[in-house]
Formats: sequence, C-alpha cells, structure tokens
Amino acid sequence: MKKSTFIKTVVGSFIMLLVLIPFLFFSSCQKDELIFNDESEDLKSGMIESTKLITYWGHEIFTREAGKPAIVKLKIGSNDLEHFERGFVLRLKNGEGKTNLVSSAIVKIDGKQIFGPSDFSKKVQYLSKKITGLTENSMLEVELRGSPGSFIDIWIEGKFLPLHAKRLEIGRALLEMQAPNVAELLPYYSDDIEYHDPIVDINGIQDMTAFLNQLIIGASPNLVTIVEDETLIDDIYSATWVMSGDFLGVPYQAKGISIFKFLPNSAQVYYQRDYYSEGDIMATIPGLSEAIGGFRMYYRCSVDPTYECPLPPSLPDTEKSLLISQDQISSNDQLTVARLLVQLSAENWTSALPFLDKNYEYHDPIVDIYGPDIMAVFLGRLFAGSSDLYTIVEDETLTDDIYMATWTMTGEFNGALISAPGMSIVKFVKGTTQSYYSRDYYTEGDIMLGVPGLSQAVLGFRDYYRSAVDPTYVRP
Repeated sequence: MKKSTFIKTVVGSFIMLLVLIPFLFFSSCQKDELIFNDESEDLKSGMIESTKLITYWGHEIFTREAGKPAIVKLKIGSNDLEHFERGFVLRLKNGEGKTNLVSSAIVKIDGKQIFGPSDFSKKVQYLSKKITGLTENSMLEVELRGSPGSFIDIWIEGKFLPLHAKRLEIGRALLEMQAPNVAELLPYYSDDIEYHDPIVDINGIQDMTAFLNQLIIGASPNLVTIVEDETLIDDIYSATWVMSGDFLGVPYQAKGISIFKFLPNSAQVYYQRDYYSEGDIMATIPGLSEAIGGFRMYYRCSVDPTYECPLPPSLPDTEKSLLISQDQISSNDQLTVARLLVQLSAENWTSALPFLDKNYEYHDPIVDIYGPDIMAVFLGRLFAGSSDLYTIVEDETLTDDIYMATWTMTGEFNGALISAPGMSIVKFVKGTTQSYYSRDYYTEGDIMLGVPGLSQAVLGFRDYYRSAVDPTYVRP
C-alpha cells in the first residue's frame, strides 16, 4: 500500500499537477515430546550470560479477572523455532514487586503442567523451568486463581542456532559500519558481491572495497547508522535504519531500509541493496534544495489532506473516488494482507482499509499520515488520477508480525513511462491482520527524472555523488 501509494502519489499526483541454552539438550529430547526440568544454578549464573539467551515468545501478561477462574490458551509455536536450538527456558514473574501476587495458578504447555499451585504457595516472585520439544503447534495454557487484579508475566527465552545468530550479527555490523572497522568487515562480502542503492551499482569485491573506502572513510568519516527493526528469514536479512553524519562536509540525516542475501549455509553476503531518498541529502545542498522542496510541496498538495497547500486548489473530485464500490478482501493471513498493502492500485486500494488499525500511521519520504480516516482520504487523492501504475513484490519476509518486501513500480502515466524500485515495512498488531504502521522507502529522484525542469537537478546531484564515491564512474 505504501509503495504503490507512494509512487502513485509521487507520480500520479505530481505529474498530474505539472535462544536458549546448550545444556537443554538431553538425550531424551530427541523426540518431539515436551520435557521440562528445574533450572539449575550453573544455568542461571554461567551459560545464560555466555550464550546470549533472547526472548523467543512473550512477554505476555495474564490477569486474574473477577468470577470463576478462566483458562486462557495461546499459541507459542511458530516456524521461528527452526532458527533456535531445541532447549528453552520458560520464565514467570509474579505480580509487581510484592503487590498483585497470584496465590495459585496452573501453567501448562501442550497439556503438560509446568507450574502448579504448590509453586506459588510461598508467594514467589519469579519462577523458571527448562523445556524442550516445542513444536510449531505448541500451546500455552494458563489458569489463574486468587484475588482479582493479581497477574503474572510469562515469556520464553532461547538461543539462536549459530549460523542464524552470526548472520544477524553480520547484517547489523555491515549496516552500522563506521570508518574504523571498514577493513575488518569487508571479508563478510563475497568476491562477487553485488551492491545497489538509488544512485550506485557496484559489482565485485574490488569495486566494493573502493566504494566503501571512498564513501565512509573519504566522504563521510563521521557517518553513524543505527538499526531499528530487523528480520532474518532463511538467507535474507532486512532492516530499517536511521543515518546521520556529513557528506563532503554537508550535514544530513536520512531514514532507510536494506536487504542482504547470504550465500547458502554461509555468513558471507553476496547481495545488498539500500533504499533511501536522495531528497534527504539534496535538501541540504544549496541550489538543489529548491528543486526537492518544490517537488515535495506539489506532492503534498496533491495527496496530503493535512497539508496547508500554498498553491491554488486544483485537486480532482476525491469524494467520488472514495465512494467507488470494490470487492473487499477477507483474510486472517498476515502475508496476504501485507502484500495487499504494498501492492495497492487504483482497483484495490479500498479493500485495504478494513485492515488498518485505529492507531494506524503511514510514512514515506514526503508525507506522514496518522489514522485510518486520513489514510482513506490520502489514498483517494492518490489514486484519483487512475493511472495504470502497478507494484510487484519481489523478495519478502514475515516474522514476529513484521513484514518487509522489495518491489518495483512500473507503468505509464499520461504518456510517461515509470519504473521505480523500493522497499516497505508493514507492522501488525500482535497475532492479527490489523496493521498499525507502514513505511515506504524509495527515492523521489526516480520520479523527478520524468518531470521537466526537475530532471536536471537529479542528474546533477547523481553526478556529484557518484564522482565522490563510485570507483567505476566516468564523468561525462
């Protein structure tokens, strides 16, 4: 939705206007049978620190309601288990400090009791137990007794398999690379590394080495990148990030998203693509800031219902577009809904509205939208031009209610051919198909190239950028 939204917005609107613990492995755990044991002291004081247990599931709060004790069942199994060692630790926190303590409870996994009433007899505040044998369909069952308002917090910790953990570490390190560690991180790229961003295309480790040296050590020695959301599914690592620093002495800040592909059964990266907006850098350069500022103004005037446009009104009848009757999609599958939100078009955008949470927010390089009602108006304005632009998802990942996908938008609008790559993130309310956040990453430059009077500014900036960092670039 975002991406299609974004490009359509940009194009349609603008052109129209102008874990885990190793000793959890017992020989009896080779079967898919749930096994649990009391947590030992060496596990608490030794291995937990050295093996970096992370949260696999939870935290989940269970509160004792008034009336007869109720049994709550939640699914804790998922396909994420394939990335973890078989041993886990189930942890339980009782109440908060010495208040709201549960006096009795029964906690089961797959029908087997892990904690019972006797475990709470002394009003303990913390409990933990080692478990193995979780499956993709494993269920947690909790029954609380005692005073209404008392509660427990339950979560499960585990340890990533070595390769999975290493890939996460490498993905973050390559994104957060700084001048002092360029040489240290270069071996994590394969000899035939392929790298792309909105301006540069690099092939081979020799050119990649020169590119990183020129970009990070030469042009941006104080560059700092911080990873925000990240996913790792099989051989694909994706992450959103924020970046700040100087480029050839000019301060700038930018948001972006990246995708890395690892060689099979390896910790080496053979493909990387960074998505960010050239406009964030252009906006800081005298002579180019006016071009990007004008483009963003026209874009927001066209599609952003919260923007006080300084131009005379010239919008099409968006109210009519909002009333178009379209088939609605009913789905409890996050993957299906996420694809819909990314592959929005003039024909299907109203089908996405029921999947927007009441606290939904949308962002792209130019607009920030808050609330499903404002989003509906935004989409109505965006697609009122009825272009034949379409978005096609390429690589995609979905884990822990977070979907990321790369895509390409192509088509023809008012005789202008459009082709623009991008990447999006969609976040869902836990365990539902209600999206509360989405952001499209793309560069306005790909759209501005088709706009008379703005293409020269983009070409000039790209020449300036490539001359500074691209070892393969020959100035025309």
